Amino acid sequence: MLTEKVDLLLKQIELLTHKKNSKNSSLPPSTDLTRKPKSLREKSTRLTGGQLGHTGHTLTVTTPITRIAELKSSFCSKCGSPLSGEPFTLNATRKVIDFTPPPPIHHEFQQYSCNCPKCKHVQAADLPEGVSAPIQYGDNVHALVSYHSVYQATPYQRLAKMLSDVYSIPLSQGTIFNILNRSAERAMVVYSRIKDNVGNSRVIGSDETGIDVNGAKWWIWIWQTVTDTLIVASQNRGYRTIHEQWENGLLNAVLVSDRWVAQLKTAAFNHQICLTHLLRDIIFVEEIEETDFINELKTLILDVFLFKREMIESPPDGSDDTACF
Repeated sequence: MLTEKVDLLLKQIELLTHKKNSKNSSLPPSTDLTRKPKSLREKSTRLTGGQLGHTGHTLTVTTPITRIAELKSSFCSKCGSPLSGEPFTLNATRKVIDFTPPPPIHHEFQQYSCNCPKCKHVQAADLPEGVSAPIQYGDNVHALVSYHSVYQATPYQRLAKMLSDVYSIPLSQGTIFNILNRSAERAMVVYSRIKDNVGNSRVIGSDETGIDVNGAKWWIWIWQTVTDTLIVASQNRGYRTIHEQWENGLLNAVLVSDRWVAQLKTAAFNHQICLTHLLRDIIFVEEIEETDFINELKTLILDVFLFKREMIESPPDGSDDTACF
């Protein structure tokens, strides 16, 4: 009996001391900074690079040529004789794709007015929509700032330097902040449309991850479909955030998530545990105690991933809907 108790305690100690990481749990990848990352992908017997039967692609020019430079020798490199006036034959062509940093375009709208000869009303021409300040930045500048800040996650200081160095547009960090706020207000129509699309979908994947906002702990929530992704920043990781976004729940959808209680509490047509999260838990158990059952379960989930990849690459006739897999 003592031997059995010692064995049981040793297993519990190993369970408690075995380190979790982003590969065998839901911990964020930032916790792996002191560990060598380990891929979840099984080792393949294929060679690196393009596989047999893969169609290769060569860089091609599909747009009209902007500039042609005719390269003709002025003299013979062997004897030094001049070649001016001699007939030349096209030997080869080489194309180079490049761009020059565009200088900013300064538009000036001159608003004129005149007195109506009949009623003496001072009639002024209408300015273009959105042009209200004596000097302001245009839509393309707003789009560029939003793209680099939101999508590419470029910090304000680096973004301001890039705009100054590359585009010759000197923007302060305060101006960048104001541009992003105005762009966010203008994007609310699209944001609402994305939310409607997600809310009406049959299959929705949801997750949340922690983030530092000015020293405070916030959470980034996502609800994702095949075509749309809704992103919400919140100071709360609990069910309150879900209720604020989906007051009536997601009654038409199968909600795919991890085992976080707030996710499972969401009213939905059905729930499914995310297989990627489940695979991480299986890997953790496999690292502690390898059994036939855990190996078979891991193989089953990996086969599901392979089946999904095959369905995406070669969908069955008459159907391209792989969202439910």
